[in-house]
Order: sequence, then C-alpha cells, then structure tokens
Amino acid sequence: MTLHPDRQHALRGMFLIASAAIVWSSGGPIVRYIDSVDAWTTIFWRSFTACLFLLSFMALRRRRIITQFVGIGLPGFLVGVSFSCSSISLVIALRLTTIANTLMIMSAAPLIAAVLGRIFLGETIRPITYVTIAAVICGFALMVCDSLHGWSLTGDFFALLIAIGYAVSIVLTRRYHHIGMIPAACWGTIISTFVSLPLASPTAITTHDFAILSLFGAGQLGLGLALFVTGAAMLPAAHTALLGMLEAILGTLWAWIFFGEAPGTTALVGGVIVMVSILTDTLSGAAIDRRRAVIQHETVPPVS
Repeated sequence: MTLHPDRQHALRGMFLIASAAIVWSSGGPIVRYIDSVDAWTTIFWRSFTACLFLLSFMALRRRRIITQFVGIGLPGFLVGVSFSCSSISLVIALRLTTIANTLMIMSAAPLIAAVLGRIFLGETIRPITYVTIAAVICGFALMVCDSLHGWSLTGDFFALLIAIGYAVSIVLTRRYHHIGMIPAACWGTIISTFVSLPLASPTAITTHDFAILSLFGAGQLGLGLALFVTGAAMLPAAHTALLGMLEAILGTLWAWIFFGEAPGTTALVGGVIVMVSILTDTLSGAAIDRRRAVIQHETVPPVS
C-alpha cells in the first residue's frame, strides 16, 4: 500500500533525525581519543572544520553562499546561536564529567522542546508524551543525584545547556520550516570558531590530534547538523527531541564498551527510565499515525 504523502514526509524526517543522532553519538569517544588538546582548542578546530564542510555543502547547491546566508535572516542566525551554545557546551561537559552523564542529562531536551513547542508553536502534546516527559524528568533527577557523589555539577550544568540549545534550535527550525537551515547550522560553527579563537592555541596540536579533530568537526558535527536541520523541519518539536535521544543511548553504549565508563547504579536506573519512556512514546506515535493513515484512506471516496 502506498503511504500517504504526509506519512512519507514524517518518515523521511524520522530517518534524518535518527541518522543525525547516530552520527552525533560518536562525539564522546572521539573526544577521548584526543591526546593533549585543551577544551577551547578542541572547540576551535571542531567548529572550523565543520564550517568548511557546511560551506562546501552549500557551494554544491550552485547558489551564491552569501545569498543563502542573507536568505535565512534573523531566525536562521538565532538557530546558529543555539547550535553554537550546544556545540561549545558539549566539549566542556565531556571534559568535566563522564560521557554517560553528559548524554543522559541531554535527555532534558524533549521536555524543553515540548514546552517551547506548545507555547510558541501551539503544537498539541499527546497524553502519552506528557507521561514520557514526566518520566524523563524523574530519570534526569536520578542522574543528577548520582553526580553529587563523584562527578562535576559544573559538567552537569553544561550538559543541561546542550539540551537547552538543542531544544531551542528544534523549535526555531520547526517554526521557520520554509527556510533552508543549512546556512543556520553554518552560522553556529562560525560563531563557535570566533568565540573559541581568543582562548585556543590552534597551532599547539599534533598531526594525530588534527586528524581526530577534523573528523570531530566535519564528520561528527558538520554532517550531523546537515542531517538534523533537514529532518527537524518535518516533525513536531517534541518528537524530534525524543527521537534525537538515540544519541544518548548509543553514546552511552560506546563509552561503556570502549572506555569502561559505566554509569553509576542510580544514573543507570535513571537512564533506563528515560530510554524506555522515549521508545514507548516513539512507537505509540508511529502506531497512531498508521491508524490515522488507514482511516483517511478508508474515508476517501473512490474516484468515479
């Protein structure tokens, strides 16, 4: 049976957001493979190489790059600021706390995105999504409590900033879905590059670190942003944030497998609550969409 166009559109959005989350999940392990580069130098090279990737992507569109930047206006620039906040906070958080804690605390993003989407976009939140958000809050509280016994609350604060920037970018991208947001993502990398430059030591890196940082920038950040901003315009803000939490699932798994960074018992319980809740919400949403598609198909009168 041919899928309804709206359903096809939503599936494409889900695929793109999930792909972005998979790409972004490599961030923690990549940081651990960097030998001796400080946080601001890491941010500089990550942002600079991501910027080059996105500028190249924009150039392939065969439209003038300046025209693309001008076309997104203030909304696009604000999306860039949100991305920059998340990008900078990620590197700092990973320096101050575990990969698992950083990624799990980012699970606050669905709550923030849902609330902002309701306030500014008037998006309806399904009852089960409210339950999911409540579960995410409980899981988040457990993880923060675990941090009180050995990891940095400052790191947790920057992890929360990641979630805030992520949620704001989702809502803005959804609100201005008619605007191409690849230039907005590029704005984020430009802002991060210039913010970090005065505090960085760009030339004080080894060839090994430069290769890792280039992958961190172009491959992990640049490609992830391109996938994300394209998919975020196709889905409600709360669903985008929930689906994006696949990054936390995989990122925590990679940290556990490759670096032995197992979360504490309390944090692990909180993380399981978050992940199960998100999976339940996503699957229930897909089931509801399928039922609606069937009903619409059955109620459409045949063409005589």
